[in-house]
Amino acid sequence: MRTRILPFILGFVAAWVLFVILYFIADLPRFGHRQFESGRNAGRLDERRELLQKIPTMLGDDYRKSDGYQTFFEVKTDAAVVVERGGVKTLRVYADRP
Repeated sequence: MRTRILPFILGFVAAWVLFVILYFIADLPRFGHRQFESGRNAGRLDERRELLQKIPTMLGDDYRKSDGYQTFFEVKTDAAVVVERGGVKTLRVYADRP
């Protein structure tokens, strides 16, 4: 009996020590959360890039630098801007902002 219960107890203790090391010392839950947020942010960036590529084909690309604008969102050097002409607001892509 002792030969079977001693390895069981040692295995249980080893598993518990491994769990404590991975969960508390290695901070596994926080690492997983950071990885999740990193993936989410990468997805947002890809989504906005695709939107910037579709705006000129769907809404036009007749933006003039003399038009005023409000920035809607930015992706690196490009931006989707809201342009108002004659009371009508439209989205345009503006890539050469200072």
